[in-house]
Amino acid sequence: GFFKAGQTPVLGNVRATDPSNVTAIVCSDNLNGLASGALVGAVTGTASQSLSLSGDGIHRIRCSATDGAGNSGAGPGSTDTAIVKIDTTPPRVTASLVPVGEVDEKEGRFRVSFQCSDARDLNLKSTAEINGVTVTNGQIVELKLERETQGGEWEHRVLTIEAPSFLLTATCTDQSGNVSVATARPIFGRDHDRYRDRDHDRRDFDR
Repeated sequence: GFFKAGQTPVLGNVRATDPSNVTAIVCSDNLNGLASGALVGAVTGTASQSLSLSGDGIHRIRCSATDGAGNSGAGPGSTDTAIVKIDTTPPRVTASLVPVGEVDEKEGRFRVSFQCSDARDLNLKSTAEINGVTVTNGQIVELKLERETQGGEWEHRVLTIEAPSFLLTATCTDQSGNVSVATARPIFGRDHDRYRDRDHDRRDFDR
């Protein structure tokens, strides 16, 4: 698996032993995200060094040691390489409630729209809800502004939610466990019939 946001830098330790004493330990990282601490136990039979790794990607760590006779490398039976995967970047997520047809001041139909993307992960998990009611991408919902909340009722095969306000919340999670959230609120329009009547009244008055 991957180390995710909040789990970095990834800390580790490398140890070397040699009857001729260990004089140095050198480790490298293909992504240049490795920082090495001071050698502990230098010029003794066992020495160690702390490691700190950061940066997104698949890191390939390789270490070697030098003994008192000047021999460098890794002896038989050594574990001198390691693979460490890091992904601290959360997915990108967008969300919106797109008006469908005419939407007046207090009610209207909207299409739920949300999208997740991640440069490193194509297997994203996504969920969405409006006021706690689960919805899906592309779903048409009817929202009615009312003082009392009534959610999750189906009318003519359309999910209808009544509430004083509405909030679409879309959540995306990548395989590493990084989470992103986007929210959106519906934009209600004016009452077209009422304003049309006012326009007629003004024209009649002007006459």
